[in-house]
Amino acid sequence: METKEHNLEKQQILFTDSNSMHKSQSQDEHVIICNNLFDKRFEIVNDESYSMPEPAMMFKDSLWAIDELQQIKSELNNVKNCLNSYDIDKWQLHTRLRNSAKNVITRLKTCFQPELLTQAWCKFYEILSSFPLIPARYIRHNDNYFKSVHLCEAPGAFITSLNHWLKTNVPDIKWDWLAMTLNPYYEGNSTSVMVDDDRFIRHTLEHWYFGEDNTGNLMNLKNLNELTKLLELHCDIFLVTADGSIDCTDVPAEQESVLIHLHFCETVAALHLLAAGGSFVLKIFTIFECNTVCLLYLLSCCFSHVSVIKPATSKEGNSETYVVCMNFKGPTFISSYLDKLKEHYEYGPKRAIFSKHDIPRIFVEKVIECSEFFKSQQCLVIANNIITFNFDNPKMLQDVRQIQCMVADKYIRNCNIKKLEAGQIVGNATIFGGTINQYRKSLQGSYNDRCKKQHLAPLDQIESFYNDFNKIEIHISSDQVIKYKFTEFPEELQICFGKVFYRIGTSKFCNKIALKIKNGCYLCYSAEYLNYWIIKRYFHHVLDTLKKS
Repeated sequence: METKEHNLEKQQILFTDSNSMHKSQSQDEHVIICNNLFDKRFEIVNDESYSMPEPAMMFKDSLWAIDELQQIKSELNNVKNCLNSYDIDKWQLHTRLRNSAKNVITRLKTCFQPELLTQAWCKFYEILSSFPLIPARYIRHNDNYFKSVHLCEAPGAFITSLNHWLKTNVPDIKWDWLAMTLNPYYEGNSTSVMVDDDRFIRHTLEHWYFGEDNTGNLMNLKNLNELTKLLELHCDIFLVTADGSIDCTDVPAEQESVLIHLHFCETVAALHLLAAGGSFVLKIFTIFECNTVCLLYLLSCCFSHVSVIKPATSKEGNSETYVVCMNFKGPTFISSYLDKLKEHYEYGPKRAIFSKHDIPRIFVEKVIECSEFFKSQQCLVIANNIITFNFDNPKMLQDVRQIQCMVADKYIRNCNIKKLEAGQIVGNATIFGGTINQYRKSLQGSYNDRCKKQHLAPLDQIESFYNDFNKIEIHISSDQVIKYKFTEFPEELQICFGKVFYRIGTSKFCNKIALKIKNGCYLCYSAEYLNYWIIKRYFHHVLDTLKKS
């Protein structure tokens, strides 16, 4: 940690000294920045022996807080609040151009053509190359057969990344996989919680499981039970990944609290599925709140090695990190706790998973140090991006480009990337990453703008929706009719029934932004305080316009 802190201090001087903003950085300074980017990791457990209280003592106390973590949270939010007035599209463009790992995807695509190459692909390949996640000793005793499960996985980049790593490093392993994610074909799911890119899914559909209700919702207990039953018929599972998230752009200060239920479900699912010796990779964000600390402690009791890492290819200015857990102590270790955990699965833990006094102080101190480490790095990047937002200095841009080239070189060297041979990919054909959303204009504005919209009077909200809709670029003529003709049905046609829904959250046949606006109109229209007679005529005018789209 001393080396990391020393490098961080040097980097802070580089970024915050006003004189350095006007001069080129030296090659040594570039090396410091590049190395620091690949050294954002913190070891939580390395064969320490932590113990959990008896199951009956769990979920007894009210939610508690750790003062030091709340102070770190406040400091981070104070820095993030400086972004509230920035237009989100302009800010994201600025940070993309200054992202130190910007060239990695371009270089990989040009030189190696990986399947479904995305930022998630790069992050997971980096994690695989940094930790012994694949327990070779256990796999050898399992007739060289290796099965992995991927939760909240759409569009599937962790799967293609894992395949590329296995084919490159352990080609003799016989690998199989199963993934669960929110079903992109179930129109009751909302785009705010789901990735609806199905380019890879539709070619590997037999490997995807969408649960008892066909939603793909992991947070449904019945879906977890059915997933567990399905996988009991297979060999041991030695790797589980969970890359889930929810759109928190409207509540950036409480991202962790919004996501705690999802993280709880992902963790409980992994503990149900893993075999002894297995590994678990969980995406989280900050570690400030009671039950995130409890989840991390639960994992620290169940695994021999636990680390938190922010991959170099993760966006530098966000709070995203990954908890990497290795050498699971086995089903017998956790079996007596599973029923207790499942009692709180459906609705999320409303009380503290563990009492505060059941977590050793030495563990809490590690969490505080870990949180401070990642907070400092994030604040440094945000501050630098703010300073450079309206500061167009050619020398600074040249420095950034040199660092981006160095980072791409170091990534390829560290990960030992090689091109796959023909026939070694997962799907039918190589799918390149990137977005499939043709409607790039987000219409989000700044955080302050979005907050103002939320407090508009009902009639003004409807007018705001109408104005937003008129900004959407629709490339299909409203009078164009598309007809589908089926001369014959597929031989193995299957009709799936799922959970009933009453409002379309996503659709392959509708502009996503228009659908979001329409649902917003309905919510506004159905509010109890809304004066129906005042806006009835205007409301139907908006809906008629939407229908014509």
